[in-house]
Order: sequence, then C-alpha cells, then structure tokens
Amino acid sequence: MEMINAGEIDLAAFGANFTSNPDLVKRMHDSLPLTPPDPNTFYGGDSTGYIDYPAFTA
Repeated sequence: MEMINAGEIDLAAFGANFTSNPDLVKRMHDSLPLTPPDPNTFYGGDSTGYIDYPAFTA
C-alpha cells in the first residue's frame, strides 16, 4: 500500500506467488519465506501446481 500511496506503482499483483503460497497473506504478514512457483507445472492441463502447494509449517 505504501508504494501505491507514494505514486511509485498503480497496482500490486501477486500472481504465481498466490498459487504457490495458499497462505500468502499470513506469510507476508509474518515475514515467512515464500515457496517459489514451479513454472514447469503452469498450464499443464490438470491441478498439479495449482492446488498441491502446502501451507507453511515451522
């Protein structure tokens, strides 16, 4: 929100990071590491890479 208010950007988008981190908001809030998305699974025709990423566990 700070970058939008400062006029540095018009829109913040998360795209693939939302897919690979089902708990993205919590991870960002708690400064937890992000799981990188696997581009090899994009548009593969099934749910692999879309619904099988786990939530963060310590």
